[in-house]
Amino acid sequence: MAVTSIWKTLGIKKTSDRKDIRRAYAAKLKVTNPEDDAEGFKALREAYERALNYAERPVAAPALSQGKVYIVKASEVSAFIAGPELAEKIEAPAPVVFADPHADFYTARLRLEKILRATSAEPDMRIKALQTVLDSPSLEALDIRAETEIWMAQLLLKTSPYSDPLIDRIIKRFGWRLQSRGLKTAYLTRRILTRSDDLAYLERLKNPTSEHHDAYKVLNAPPKPPGLWRKLFGDSAGVRALLDHLNTRHDGLLKDMNADSLAHWEAYFEKPRLKSTARWALMLAPILLALEAVIYNAGPQWREVALLLLIPTALTLSTILHHFAVIMPRHSLKKSWRLQGNHLLQFGWGPAVLLLLLLAAVPASWPLIVIIGILATLIAIWVSITGVPDQRESSIPWQMRAFLSEGYLIAWWAVVAFTMPPLTAIQMSLAVIAVCFVSAFGKMALLPLWFRLSRAWRISALPAIGAFTVGAGALLWQARDLAILQPVAVSAITIVTLLQRTPALTLEGWSFRLRWITFMGMSFATLHGGIDYMFLFGGFALLIWTVVSLIELTINQFRSEA
Repeated sequence: MAVTSIWKTLGIKKTSDRKDIRRAYAAKLKVTNPEDDAEGFKALREAYERALNYAERPVAAPALSQGKVYIVKASEVSAFIAGPELAEKIEAPAPVVFADPHADFYTARLRLEKILRATSAEPDMRIKALQTVLDSPSLEALDIRAETEIWMAQLLLKTSPYSDPLIDRIIKRFGWRLQSRGLKTAYLTRRILTRSDDLAYLERLKNPTSEHHDAYKVLNAPPKPPGLWRKLFGDSAGVRALLDHLNTRHDGLLKDMNADSLAHWEAYFEKPRLKSTARWALMLAPILLALEAVIYNAGPQWREVALLLLIPTALTLSTILHHFAVIMPRHSLKKSWRLQGNHLLQFGWGPAVLLLLLLAAVPASWPLIVIIGILATLIAIWVSITGVPDQRESSIPWQMRAFLSEGYLIAWWAVVAFTMPPLTAIQMSLAVIAVCFVSAFGKMALLPLWFRLSRAWRISALPAIGAFTVGAGALLWQARDLAILQPVAVSAITIVTLLQRTPALTLEGWSFRLRWITFMGMSFATLHGGIDYMFLFGGFALLIWTVVSLIELTINQFRSEA
């Protein structure tokens, strides 16, 4: 390192004042972190040592003539006083060795580090070694104190948890606070202070009166697989609450828990578990089914009660079915590599429900109703597993928004179904229910695919849906007098409504208000024109809403292109 770069590194002018050199070094240490800039820290340390050597060099003395400056050597002084003959017999003085005043301090530091790294050292030995370092007068020097703070913080982090009992003493000695500003070492001290806070919380957990004390004992003990009764009614929620709190507020304490127990419970909670409603449903289902059989066989006068009892029985069974047929397969599939990149498995329910609507337009029969019912159930479960509900932030729960989103279609079909033969109404109803599931769980899943299309493809797709909408309108007009075309018209209108569902998500609240204006228009038509008039007017209202949405979407696409 050049002489000029020494003072440039320290940020001061050339000086022999040791105090100025130490102050400059201490100031530079605050903005030079050895972990972030190892080379810069090394250069700073070298500049500091060379500057101190410069300050301790022999002092130049003025010459007796010509105004020159030179260094007076011991041999020259001897020759001048004793003459050249005696000067050769005078021995040169032994070099003066200056003792390092901080040697004991650095020795104590090395001893402390060695003790902390020795896992078998006694706690009292660690505390005594630390106190020797903290009581050293060498810490009064600003440069040594600043360097020791960095060294101490790094040592504490590297030797945790053996150094945990020393943290509070060190924090008090150096006065570390979260409010400290202007220190490059703030991130190190912040980690030490966070560890101190974690240890304080750990002490509270060990207190039997603590809210999470029982959960702490479970996490700190070897894992014990829960039995059936504990799975159904055990208080595993306490363990989950403590794990959530540790992960969000005291993640440093996770390493202080039993590693096997922690891994066991994290794997346990990763799998979908029966919620409280599903647990009670699992218990009540056999009781309700047995009670249903007893009441039904009690006599004709009890048949109405048995029919009413079917409602809670169906709700109970649906809760159990939702857990075992939807939630658990969804969890397994999302972790499986087979789902990743397999578009047929992820989005195959889209084409499947369109084919189901076409099949539902075929003349009805009981065998076909059974087939459509099975297919509709499979599609509903399929899209529930691989789809994504619209859970965007809103004051209304997503389940309610999904129902309101399909309310106008359900209302129109519920009225139209009364005008059709019973078998046709049942057959088409099963298909419409599958459509509602696909719309509720599938439109958000398809939204990334929609945006993945190029702008040209999106602009081309919207008029294509519009052309299909016009064709559905013509079919609806022809079906006003031909009952055989009514199921076909219903399928066509439902397909059009489903096709524009994903693009319409970009219209936000405007689309939702338009749908309810359409719904109110259908209600007005029903009240003034009757159920027969509802088929024609309601169908055209749905198509008009679809056309308006497509026009707005197309305009938005051209605006984004511009």
